[in-house]
Amino acid sequence: MAYTFLGKSISTVGSTADPVTDSITTLSGCKLLVLSVIIEGNSVFGSDVTYDGVDMTLVDTNAATEGSCMMWYIQNNDIATGFANTISVNNPNNDEMTLIVSQFSVGAGKDSSFNATASNTGTSTAPSVTIGANGNSVYVDAMFHGYTSDNLMSSNHTALYNGIANISLYGAQYYLVGFDITVTMSWSIRISDDWCTIVGEFREVTESDLLSHDTVVFSQISEIDSVPIANIESVDGVLTGN
Repeated sequence: MAYTFLGKSISTVGSTADPVTDSITTLSGCKLLVLSVIIEGNSVFGSDVTYDGVDMTLVDTNAATEGSCMMWYIQNNDIATGFANTISVNNPNNDEMTLIVSQFSVGAGKDSSFNATASNTGTSTAPSVTIGANGNSVYVDAMFHGYTSDNLMSSNHTALYNGIANISLYGAQYYLVGFDITVTMSWSIRISDDWCTIVGEFREVTESDLLSHDTVVFSQISEIDSVPIANIESVDGVLTGN
């Protein structure tokens, strides 16, 4: 397993500020910082989430009847390490919001790369989401459940947070995987209610992986360099000239 868990930070649970902010210490060697956002309400959006003024990248959003969740990340050289790094999340409706931050390192000479996401909703005692696996990956989830109180709620992998905010349950967990399997991130709660969950998968990559991708793109551009713009088209994301 190439990823290593470095640490976590939990903001003020159920903050209604706008924006909701968290000042964190980002550890040396951090190559992946994931932000799981749980909301008492349905204020999901795709912008205005920053880390030290740098835009974070959206993984996904999801909503249940009573609440919602989002996931964002920043990775590799975009991450400023050290003290007092501020995460800021837009909260225009002043919903109760909790920020759960997790930090990970990768192997020497490697980088982190976002690979896939999955989400799910339902009404039950067992929120869960399943996603295919690739070796040397880390999986992080965010979960909202509408039940009012359950101090015995539990996750099937390593919990980052499981607790009560106002009248709902919030959770986040992570799982390090060093081989190819199908991964399920699930929770156990005593009383059935509405829920939503998101999982993001991140893979360790080498510089050669990234260079190989860049070389393919450059090759496509070089091949069509002399083709008139009107005759250039994209088929399944691949540029071609005709």
